[in-house]
Amino acid sequence: MSIFMSMCMCMYVFTLYIIKGISLSIMHMKLTICWYSQDFHFTQWDVIDITGDMTVQMLIEYMAENFGVELSMLSAGVVILFSEFIDRKKQAERKAMTLRQLYETVGKKVCVCYMCSICVLMLVYVFVFAFVYILVCLCCHLCIRFSNLVICMCVMLQSIHPGQRYICFETIMLDEDGEEVELPPLRYRL
Repeated sequence: MSIFMSMCMCMYVFTLYIIKGISLSIMHMKLTICWYSQDFHFTQWDVIDITGDMTVQMLIEYMAENFGVELSMLSAGVVILFSEFIDRKKQAERKAMTLRQLYETVGKKVCVCYMCSICVLMLVYVFVFAFVYILVCLCCHLCIRFSNLVICMCVMLQSIHPGQRYICFETIMLDEDGEEVELPPLRYRL
């Protein structure tokens, strides 16, 4: 066996041991929270399942009854859907909304539109225009200005796909002392 092959085999075996060691250490990591003299155990893969057509106010009451915590913030992905630091008018509106309505109406995303053919044509036009502009400026010894170049962005609403069964919500919860409590994410069944 060549030196190269033996080195490759050593690296392969070493990599397998590292992956096995990391996965075993992650698998056994459990968090324990004590509420009302009861221990609540969960891992990072656990979720709190929520079913039924529930409003934000009902969710706040559900978390207070079952876990003894107060909802401070509710988010989905990078979008903050509900928080205690938004103004009172928005809080009242959002507390009356169902979780599905809240997800679809408040959860606006800004993302680069890759698939839109009109946007692709606009980008091609901008790059061709910029190339011609550079050539003209170089030939005429004028200064080059790129302030007219625009990046196309599309604002899209988060929508629930027809085959989607769950919405995952991340939360920040507070206990009765006002301390932050770590809980698994909420999985809302549609």
